[in-house]
Amino acid sequence: EGKDVFRLAQSYFFNQQWNRSLHLLRENNLISSSKQEQDYWKKQKQSLELDPSLTLKSSHLAAECAALLGNYLECIRILGEVEVEYNPSNESSIRNEIHLNSAICLLRGKAFLFLYQTKKEKMYFDWHKVISSINNGIDLFIY
Repeated sequence: EGKDVFRLAQSYFFNQQWNRSLHLLRENNLISSSKQEQDYWKKQKQSLELDPSLTLKSSHLAAECAALLGNYLECIRILGEVEVEYNPSNESSIRNEIHLNSAICLLRGKAFLFLYQTKKEKMYFDWHKVISSINNGIDLFIY
């Protein structure tokens, strides 16, 4: 069910219905609004055996929506909650994880740019460059 909700949220995103996409992800607990809530849903998701990368992908999509809506603090809050714990088992999963982590760093950098926090902005843009270079400089769209 989580993957279906994520795909629907993606379709809203691609149709520029960013509020709808963000709301759908939040209502289906694919992103959280506090550390306590995140810990609770992390335990629930583990018991439901959801794809471990789904929360990370959902958080990135939700943060993209928040940024496109001009809510950069919300974007940072969503991405600030993300912890990378996904351990891919094959080469294509490793490439996807690299792209996702690179995209998250880039989005954090953009959000800090709009919030005029130049030290953090530079740090995340630098991390984006490092992660992208791991993948031979190829930065693909992750969806």
